[in-house]
Formats: sequence, C-alpha cells, structure tokens
Amino acid sequence: MCGGCVKVCRSLYDKRWRRARDLGCADREVYLDFPMRRVTCTACGVKNEKLGFLSDSTKYTLRFAMQIGGLCRAMTITDVAGRMHLDWHTVKELDKLYMRGATCACRAAGAERHRRR
Repeated sequence: MCGGCVKVCRSLYDKRWRRARDLGCADREVYLDFPMRRVTCTACGVKNEKLGFLSDSTKYTLRFAMQIGGLCRAMTITDVAGRMHLDWHTVKELDKLYMRGATCACRAAGAERHRRR
C-alpha cells in the first residue's frame, strides 16, 4: 500500500531494514527491526509502504507516540524528554501526533452523538 495516496500497489521497488522504537519493557528501551518495502505507485512514484503500526515518523511505533502524548498530559515536555531519553523536539512532534489523534476521536464521538439524536 502506497504511503502517499494509500492505494494498493503491486510493484515492489526495493526493501530496506528499518528500526522503530516501541513501548519499553520495565526499564529497557525496545526497538523493532523490520523490512520496509518501497513500492512503485502509478500516482506518486516510489514511496515507502504504509504500515499500520508506525506513526507518521517511521522511527517510532504509533503506540509509542500515543504513550508520549499521554505522558505530556501529565508532565512537561522537558520532563518527558528526560524520562524517555528523547530530544525535546522529538517529544513535541510525537505530542502533536497524539493531539491530532485525540481531535479526530473527539470529532468522531461528537458526530456519533449527533447521529443518535
């Protein structure tokens, strides 16, 4: 599936190994190693395959990004960055992903409530 237009692509361009940070286990950082395929899309050209478990930044899983966003609700960005061993700017970007997801969930809940009336 194309990462740009999300259309199904059957033509494989190449494959590279990637590493993405996932939720930690106890006090250990956990990383996932996986092959990331690049596909040839007729509309977009060569793009990374869209994988459901990755956030918009392919260096982090979606659930890790959601954990960072949740921590930012209770702590400052600087404190989260120190605790998770991340750069301040990285935490800020992952928090933006979390907020974008929370906004979408609120809109969906509001639309569902409106439909029931």
